[in-house]
This record gives sequence, structure tokens and C-alpha cells, in this order.
Amino acid sequence: MASLNPHFCDRTEDSDQLFRLKAVILGDGTTGKTSLARRFSHSTYGVKYEQTIGIDFFLQQFELSDNTHVTLHVWDIGGQSIGGSMLQTYLQGSDIVLLVYDVTNYNTFANIKDWLSEVKKAFGGNTKAEGYPIVALVANKTDLDYKANIPKEKHLKFAHENSLESCRISAKTNDNVEYCFKWLSSLALHMTPSKYDREEWKGVVKAVLIQEPMVLDRPIVSTEGQRSSVACSLQ
Repeated sequence: MASLNPHFCDRTEDSDQLFRLKAVILGDGTTGKTSLARRFSHSTYGVKYEQTIGIDFFLQQFELSDNTHVTLHVWDIGGQSIGGSMLQTYLQGSDIVLLVYDVTNYNTFANIKDWLSEVKKAFGGNTKAEGYPIVALVANKTDLDYKANIPKEKHLKFAHENSLESCRISAKTNDNVEYCFKWLSSLALHMTPSKYDREEWKGVVKAVLIQEPMVLDRPIVSTEGQRSSVACSLQ
């Protein structure tokens, strides 16, 4: 019953249920944690990298079903916080934890085990304890899969061995970002979204134009009337 759900916070006159959840994003610096939070909460993407010092907060309200509404508080934790005295405090009361790594940077994947250890420590080491959050392994920057050095099989194996949910997303192209947050929110609320809802949450694959630099090793000749070419990569 909704009234017994610890996340239940209100009910509208139309009997819509309102829930409040807390999601914490962890991972090394440069993995795109802030871009992920900003993309989901504001539908924007910042090209310039700005390191998060300490913590940033984001908020997004969305509908999971016809009568279920969620206010998701997203805590974006700076990568330098690992091992810090405040990290355990940040994790308290979290319903969802996203462990983010960069598919092109193996070290960020290798360090996920340390971030996961911090999560377990915050909840007494018992992953079956009441109040233990939904924890997901999140591969970011899948728009750069052609540069990836962490095989998908390795990602799935780690997630399976550690009982983690699995998401592969691109904050840059918005691929699967909405799906990831809404799917994890559904799990936190013990809901089973319909196939229609899951399909609707999935981002649209976008084509990104890649302008290759021109290298000249001979005199320039006239190409008037010829069509210029641009490489097109699906991301």
C-alpha cells in the first residue's frame, strides 16, 4: 500500500500518488557525473569540463505511470570525495546509487570497486539490509564506443557478480539517460513499468557529424563542382 511506502509523501485530489527519492552519483572525476545529472534534470549538456568540488544538487520531477509522480533529488558527488569523511554522510538515506565510469578510461572502471566498497561501508556492509539502496553500474560516454576499452561483457560480468543494476548511457547524446533514472526509480519503489513505458523512456539515437582535419601533402587543386564529404557516425 502506498501509505506504507517510506517514500510516499502526498496524494493529490485526483488520487495521484507522490513519492520522493534520493539518488547519489559516484565515480572518478571526468566520468561525466555532472553532465549526467544536468542532462536528466535540465536537458542540457555542458561542453566545458568543470570539476565538482564537494557536492552539487539537482532536482527533477517526473511521472512513472498514470497516477505515480516522483520528485527525484540527485546528489552529484565530486570524484575527490572517495575516502573522505563526508562521503558516508552523503550516502545516508539514498534510495539509488549510480556508480559511473567512462567507457574510454579503464582506470575509472577499475576504481568502481572502491566506490562500491564505500557504499557498502555506509550501510554496515550488509547489502541485504533494509534501507540498502538500488545500486547501478553506469557506463557513460557510449557515444565514444568506438574508443571504448572496457568490453560490454566485462561491464555485465562485474554488475552480475556484485548484484548491481546495469545502464549504458551517453550524457552527451542523451541516449538512455531518462531510461536509466526512471528504471532505477521504479525499482526503488518496487514498481514494474510496462513495456510501453520502458520504450518511451529510451532516448533517440542521434547521428553526430565528425569533421576530420584536412592533411595536405601535395599542392591544392581546384575541386569546384565536387561535393565535399563528411563522415557520419551513429552514436
